[in-house]
Amino acid sequence: MPVEKQMLMFRSDWDDATSFGSYWIGKAQADLIDKGMIVTDLSGALANKDDLLLALANVDPMNFWGMGHGNETQFAGQDNYIILQKGVDEALMIGRIVHLTSCLTGAENGLLQSLADAGALACFGYKVEFIVGVETSNFPDVPSNDATKSLMKPDIIIELILASGLSCADTLIASDFVSNSEIEYWRTSGHPDADLLIFCLIHNRDGKTFYGEPHTISRIQAPAISGVTMAGLWLGIVGVGFGAVEFMPKEVPYVKT
Repeated sequence: MPVEKQMLMFRSDWDDATSFGSYWIGKAQADLIDKGMIVTDLSGALANKDDLLLALANVDPMNFWGMGHGNETQFAGQDNYIILQKGVDEALMIGRIVHLTSCLTGAENGLLQSLADAGALACFGYKVEFIVGVETSNFPDVPSNDATKSLMKPDIIIELILASGLSCADTLIASDFVSNSEIEYWRTSGHPDADLLIFCLIHNRDGKTFYGEPHTISRIQAPAISGVTMAGLWLGIVGVGFGAVEFMPKEVPYVKT
């Protein structure tokens, strides 16, 4: 039976998009650990099927967070090798909360829906090509890029809110809350690429999907939190935890996983 507070973080880093994503998702580990999560990290060469199977057997995590390329029926790891495939790997995620930071795995009748139908407790992902960064002359080609930081906040808060003991339904509200806050920031920023960032944030926000039971939590017992307190919690996470959340790659107006 999957173990609460155990998280398996799976981070491929073989190209621009995955390497920047892997770096900043990895930076979120400290905040997750502070919130009581026990993180098993498979990154780089370890982001392969054999090490995934070994980790699932050894720690049996309730939470699985994967960074990699995807399509409607597959999620890929290091060097684009298939890790999860619809109709093949559903049993691996039974009883778990699954979050894929990838393109298209959240499409209707796709991989994530199939995982949820087969017994995953809850599945977060995207039905669109997830945009992980923008590439213009106004943003330096470094991970601290403000554009990449902004685009990743709504995705990373999914795990931070779950780690705080709140439900999947709360998590979805919080993620949209952060997306809208970032949209408003760029709207009033006067930045020459503000319209591009706003487009990307809306694209990701509206392409986010969820399958499973909305009241699922990643802890057996979670504290009762009022709406007012919850809003404060989100703002606190944005202000503190997101000092370490950003990523991007290169050469086109925006980059997708």
